[in-house]
Amino acid sequence: MTNATTTTLRAWATKGEVFLQGPRSMPDNEVRALGFASKLKGSWRLNPEAAPRVIAFAQRHGGTVNDELSTLAAEMESIEQVTIERRVIHVRRDSSTPNLTDAIPTAYARQNTARKYWTVPLFDARAVEEWADRHGLRVAQEVRDAARARWRDEMDAFLISNATSHDTPPEIVGLKSTLMGQQVVAVAAAERFQTVLIADEPGLGKTLESLAALRVAGKERLRAVVICPSSLTANWITETMTHFEFGTFNGFIAEGQKPGYIPGNADIVVVGWAIVQFWAETIAAWQPDALIIDEGHYGKSGAETFQKRRETKVDSRGRTRTTTKDVKTGGTQRGTGSMAISKAVTGRKGDDGMVLVLTGTPIVNRPIEVLALLEMLGIDDLFGGPVMFKERYCGPKDVFIGPGKGPRRDGYVRTYDGASNLAELNTRLRVSGHYLRRTKSIMVQQGDLPVKYVDGAEFYDREAERRPWYITPAPEDMAAYRQVEEETSAFFADQARDIAEKLKVDLLNAKVGEKLSKEAAAHLSRIAHLRQAAARAKVPSILAKVNELVARGEKVVIAAHHRDVVDIYADAFSGLRIQGGMKIEEVERDKKLFNGAPVSEHPVITVSIEAGKTGHTLCKQSIEGAGPACAWMILAEQIWGAGDEEQMTDRIYRIGQDRDVHIVNAVLSDSIDVGIYRSREKKRRIMLAAVDAVEGDVEKDGNRGITTTLARQGIERGLTERAAA
Repeated sequence: MTNATTTTLRAWATKGEVFLQGPRSMPDNEVRALGFASKLKGSWRLNPEAAPRVIAFAQRHGGTVNDELSTLAAEMESIEQVTIERRVIHVRRDSSTPNLTDAIPTAYARQNTARKYWTVPLFDARAVEEWADRHGLRVAQEVRDAARARWRDEMDAFLISNATSHDTPPEIVGLKSTLMGQQVVAVAAAERFQTVLIADEPGLGKTLESLAALRVAGKERLRAVVICPSSLTANWITETMTHFEFGTFNGFIAEGQKPGYIPGNADIVVVGWAIVQFWAETIAAWQPDALIIDEGHYGKSGAETFQKRRETKVDSRGRTRTTTKDVKTGGTQRGTGSMAISKAVTGRKGDDGMVLVLTGTPIVNRPIEVLALLEMLGIDDLFGGPVMFKERYCGPKDVFIGPGKGPRRDGYVRTYDGASNLAELNTRLRVSGHYLRRTKSIMVQQGDLPVKYVDGAEFYDREAERRPWYITPAPEDMAAYRQVEEETSAFFADQARDIAEKLKVDLLNAKVGEKLSKEAAAHLSRIAHLRQAAARAKVPSILAKVNELVARGEKVVIAAHHRDVVDIYADAFSGLRIQGGMKIEEVERDKKLFNGAPVSEHPVITVSIEAGKTGHTLCKQSIEGAGPACAWMILAEQIWGAGDEEQMTDRIYRIGQDRDVHIVNAVLSDSIDVGIYRSREKKRRIMLAAVDAVEGDVEKDGNRGITTTLARQGIERGLTERAAA
């Protein structure tokens, strides 16, 4: 190699890397235009794709080229620049390549040690093909094939995604019951696509259709797994006996945190979400060929993720010791367990494993929650992979967390708590071939289901304004709440002052609010205490309303959150309840009494929202001969998540309901209830936009917004008191 003062130009390649050396007068901008060039001491290093242009440049300036560079250039000119790797389109890029993101917004720029490239979801194969042809890039045949196939398949899949009937129902071995139209579609989709997110609204028969998918004649699954809420494990076994001939299924319920032996004759293992992480390895070793994930949103946080962090400590002798440990950065143990079983099913060699994720609320609060479900199904690559999904659909935002903090030590961390491009997300879910979303609105239109009213508005009239029941209690009933509210707002005001002092900014600076919001999770107990106080203030009004309905011959479900509040309402009537800590047989007993006894004996059942929002039917009275079906529910405590509200209210809005249903949100006026209700409405619009393609605002709010509001109240109260003094 000559030194930096050389007056000749020469180019060479060694070990797949390209180098260029010339006189000092050689303009830097001309070299950089050849490719991704980095300046070394006395020469330039360029990426391999630049080899043909480097040769042309050298020849134009009378330079020399070695044989290895000529060979590399010939190789680069034959390499296809647009390919498919790991089921994602890869587009090679250097400085001469037009910017793909200008033409295709879903293109995501990436870089590794060898090259720079874009990744694009297979959904956009046709757009990439057209762009590459327009700019003269070499396109692999597999990309062109994908472009043709996706266009045909997407049209078909879109029609299937919300279909409620099928021309040729598959034959189901051992089935005694009759499948409804939407159930037949789900079975056919599972048979065809193997991995399907069945996001039908609660109460449309997802349990039966998923079991039927395991017994399609000629394609029976030999070893299936069901992951479900722990309180519903026995119910799944009951469903196999209720709808199928004896011996069609041989079930086994996994119990306890210490995995045991799976019987040799078992062909379906049912495991609860609470212990799935303990059984995951044993079940995976059992080599299942099918997996049903019931209430899939329980795994919305995904598998656990860890990050290595170094800690430096000085001992008593002044010696410095540095240790490295794994720090959990996200996910849950049950997410890890369900993902491990899913991979055991989808990773089977020589056989396509079936994975069905069942949830009426694939998005409870924000789009990032559906990503874990796509990963369970093994189809996240269709959306460009996890990183691309988050960047495109989860409202990415860089949040300042403090000088020198964050993964890049620049004070910022990337967050994905928002929502973006939701109409596109909905479309891509529907055309994927792995997504079903049928709502009860079709059944309402056909007359197969009555109307559901929420706060006076028809549930499927997305434009109708909801008017919750605002309760203004007597002053003596409100006094206890006001005291707790003042204490809570004063606490958060003090927190805000401490943050402002540390950041050296004004108390009302936006950074104070952001920091306070970030710390909201650490003070959930204070928010819970305030919510509990609001719930108690509403008790007299709600009891009066329920007694009025009972006097009219109505059965009523009261939904609450806190244990003592559930107990107040249950004890006020006949004691029926569903709440955490109850044995399965106790829950089933109370459900049976509520569904089967006349209103004069058991008019009310109180349900803990967290314990009772899934898996229970509370409107069987007419079927059981106990009078008209229960059609009234009062939400005595406000729910954070829009998905949880829908799950809860659908306990009385299911197949078999023959009366108009009325859901009433009891909201304490001028209280934390108002903020929670409004926050949930915003989350509902996000969910509808992503899941049902309903237009609406997608603002971010929630517990963090409540915290900031309380702090502001405390600050304003302090200023007022100071002025008065």
